[in-house]
Amino acid sequence: MNIAANNQQTNTPATKPKGFTLTLITIAFITLSLLIFAISTPFNTLLGRFDAFTYSIEHVIVKSEYTLGEQMSKVYLLFTLLIGLYAYPRSTSPNKVLLSIGYIALGLVTYIAESNMITELTQPILGIGLIGLVMFLLFKHQQWLSFLTIGTGVFILSLGSLTDLFHQYRHLFARFEPLPDFFLNPPEELFDLIGVTLICMSAAYCFYSEIIDFVKTNLLGFLLLVLSIFIVSFGNGLLHYSYAPSNNFHLTALAMSIVGFLLFAFADYRFIFLNKEYQNFIYPSFAVFFIVLPSVFQQARNSIVFLIWIPFVITIALTLWKYHPINLRPNTNEA
Repeated sequence: MNIAANNQQTNTPATKPKGFTLTLITIAFITLSLLIFAISTPFNTLLGRFDAFTYSIEHVIVKSEYTLGEQMSKVYLLFTLLIGLYAYPRSTSPNKVLLSIGYIALGLVTYIAESNMITELTQPILGIGLIGLVMFLLFKHQQWLSFLTIGTGVFILSLGSLTDLFHQYRHLFARFEPLPDFFLNPPEELFDLIGVTLICMSAAYCFYSEIIDFVKTNLLGFLLLVLSIFIVSFGNGLLHYSYAPSNNFHLTALAMSIVGFLLFAFADYRFIFLNKEYQNFIYPSFAVFFIVLPSVFQQARNSIVFLIWIPFVITIALTLWKYHPINLRPNTNEA
């Protein structure tokens, strides 16, 4: 009875801080998005000065996988993954634990898809399954803001896929020429960036209290973790197989991925981002996904890589659920 009374007292004034925190998170995402938009053209222009980043010496347009927008899409997905990882050991209800695992799997698989390590035919199947699970859990847990945000993000991602598909088969619509420039040059990367930004925002909304607690007590650790995922994402992006990077380019990108991974491990060790109970499990898995697979994908058949990462994702999800404290301790009368 006293616990219920105390909860009632503490929950009443918490409404205002919650609204303020969610507003702050929204402002942070909007500010970062505006900054990306402002510097994307100068950044891509700078890359265009180097032959390795362009389609040819005469054609100074930067390869799409190297553009700032494409790289930031992967950064947001890794950030979604980090949010799930941090929230996982701090979740005290089965639904919250499943949500954290869902965001981990969603961020990981979507990141692999953005890196083109999943065939286009299997992307919708995996995406619909994972997104459907996360949205069902959000609906069940009445996380309406996260639910609407991720739903909007999925819709925008679908628009990007549809316009890209339309662009690939535009010869079938030749009778409707001249087509608007929007359909002739669909901004797929822009749709992807907005879509994954909203997916990341939905994770931030869902676990806003965990994020704020960590940032308030470990600002330097938070900044180091963000820097690490920037380095890993850009390193993986430079390893993009379809552009057949040279040996020196490949080694440089691989070194970036390794440095980013080591920086993440250092930040985790110094500021205790992950629980020690599952560090030995997460670190090897990360090494496989963010160092090994991007490095060997250009030498391996798609089916081989598919068989490598699918068991890892399933194993990660099942292991995280099985060994979470709520499944190891005896039943109690916790809320």
